[in-house]
Amino acid sequence: MNTRNDDPSYIHINERTRDRTPTEEPAADPWPVDITGHDDLPCSCTPPAAKEPKPPCTRSIPKKDDCCESILELLGPKSRTTSRRKVYKPKTPTKVKLANWCCDWPIQDSLGPIMVLLFQRAKKGLTPQNDFEKGMYSFFETLEARHRNALQVGVDAYLDIPETRRCTLETRFDDWADDRPVEADFITKVLLHEIVALGRNSLFHEPSGAPSAGQIRLWDQAIGPMINENQRAIVKAPWPWICAVNPGADNVKWYRNRDTVFPDKSDINSIKFDLHEFSITCSASTDPANPKSISVDCKDNVPTNGFAVCDGGSDYNYTESGAGRFRCLTIPQCVAGQGIALRGFNYSSLKSTVVIKKVGGGFPDMTVACDVMGDDKPPTKDASCTVRDVVTFTLPRTIRDGQNDRPVPPGRYTIEVHVPNETNYAPSPGPAPAEFVSNTALIEVIPPLDIPYQVWVERGNCYEETDGLGDDEPWFRSYTATYRATGSQVIEAKEGDIFRHEDVESGDWIGFPPVTPFSGRLDAAGCVAIAILGLEVDSDDAAEEQITSFGEAYGLFWKQAFTLLSAGAAGGVLGKGIASLIGGAGITASLIVGGIALIVIAAIGLFFADWAPADPIAYDLIVYDAVSLNKLTTPGAALPPRDVGMIGYIGWSTYPKGVTPTSATTADYREERQYWAQDEGSKYGLDFKINQLPT
Repeated sequence: MNTRNDDPSYIHINERTRDRTPTEEPAADPWPVDITGHDDLPCSCTPPAAKEPKPPCTRSIPKKDDCCESILELLGPKSRTTSRRKVYKPKTPTKVKLANWCCDWPIQDSLGPIMVLLFQRAKKGLTPQNDFEKGMYSFFETLEARHRNALQVGVDAYLDIPETRRCTLETRFDDWADDRPVEADFITKVLLHEIVALGRNSLFHEPSGAPSAGQIRLWDQAIGPMINENQRAIVKAPWPWICAVNPGADNVKWYRNRDTVFPDKSDINSIKFDLHEFSITCSASTDPANPKSISVDCKDNVPTNGFAVCDGGSDYNYTESGAGRFRCLTIPQCVAGQGIALRGFNYSSLKSTVVIKKVGGGFPDMTVACDVMGDDKPPTKDASCTVRDVVTFTLPRTIRDGQNDRPVPPGRYTIEVHVPNETNYAPSPGPAPAEFVSNTALIEVIPPLDIPYQVWVERGNCYEETDGLGDDEPWFRSYTATYRATGSQVIEAKEGDIFRHEDVESGDWIGFPPVTPFSGRLDAAGCVAIAILGLEVDSDDAAEEQITSFGEAYGLFWKQAFTLLSAGAAGGVLGKGIASLIGGAGITASLIVGGIALIVIAAIGLFFADWAPADPIAYDLIVYDAVSLNKLTTPGAALPPRDVGMIGYIGWSTYPKGVTPTSATTADYREERQYWAQDEGSKYGLDFKINQLPT
């Protein structure tokens, strides 16, 4: 069996041998972990029988409170210590939430079981066998009593989960022997496996979180030199095709050109290009008589040399139907070290690669690994850009040049997808080629941006409170993961409250001092992910205190675990693993930090589903890098398109509000993000602002 020993993505966490003496032998992992889903892990076991397709999951519908029960409770005996009785919002039964969890979160949670394991080992007073155990045991021992007691409640509830409801848990940690050390490198492998899966699921809507090859579609393409079109051969084959480019690999802004209609020969006028896809230059100026008045003038970038060909060539020409307005489509910009996603079809092999070439030469061609996610619900079997296979990769920051690292210079580059011919398909006429090559798309590599930014949450909005009598008590928290490719702390974890309010009703605006989930600089390869968790926690005082303490304690555990794993030389074992994933497996930093931020709200939601009278009303994940932040905070910036999606069973949508210039070169960007929880009948919103900080 192929063990892929020549593939960096297979060996990327086995860096621990560098720090051991020659006489020390690393312990074998308790079980094999295929972090990326690309590897053929070695084993001597009998291959499992083929599985039938997993049947669709049917969610349990919580019983709606009929209000009569609440009225009877309200009219019942009063407390000895109060003169009036408070009506608490009805909560979804824990058995219903646990049953639905298996449907809502298809990716097994490992962070929760790891917390339970480490908490129990620390409580037993086991002697730490390595620095990771020492740091985690010390963390639990020094927690405030209320936090430690709340974690104990969560641990007890976890242990009582019925076997039939443990479908989304990595239960192999439950049988961990006391004399077996909990090693940082194995914990990192397990966490990265979940992180990568969560990133695929949340950013690119890959249902299982696993890589998947796209379907094969045969179609005709002319092959040969463009000098004589009539002499080009028409060859039917599974030609891959690039339909759109997404700098940042965050699935927000996609850039297309006329190639998007080439395969199915559809009408270019049927394509509605978004504003950011056009090549526009904006300039801002102030009125000398009123310095606070800033005007912005935006103009199309069109050819002025007398030839009606745009900067990127005729594929970037566009004439608006009806108006006859000639416009140029833009070439997407990125920086070296940034993740990029490509959307298209016939990405039919997990071993696909991306080849990057500098226009005009003068720099070596680069071949990089990529991560593949086939369209799980393709709208057609034909070759068409309505199909949405996706590959992601990272544009290298440097390449090896002898003994030196040579930086990737700014400039224009072509990118193309190379798909191995794993089916040995032979076009007629001709032998079977080793691979099939896509069309080329253009990217513009710009110099790194060294600008500090702030992301604010300014206000909350309650459009629909949860079902039942009484008022809501919403509690919103943020969990921020920041990745920096350079420095000793590769992952910086931060958590904190956004707001918590009592007596909230439909139609209320929720005011609070603005909070900043992120503030600072990102290096060229860096990015930041912000996860949002909203809960309705209206319960009796004792339950509310327990919910609050557990939520805070688990956030502190998440922060401590990732701080320990990513601290030290080369970013610790986590930093080494991330570097290998990015460089050797095509997993982008955006996907990794998205998974790190999301893993904590998934685990907290699971624990609360098990025991706490708190119902989730908001889940969200937002990812930015230096380029996307800059494009949002520049005068005249094109607003991102509205977006909508689901995390778990909770829906989210974005509503860009506008860009307000604050100087000739800076602007404030604002948008609202809304969340609706179908089980609770609620709809909430948060107002965000992004701005540049003085340098």
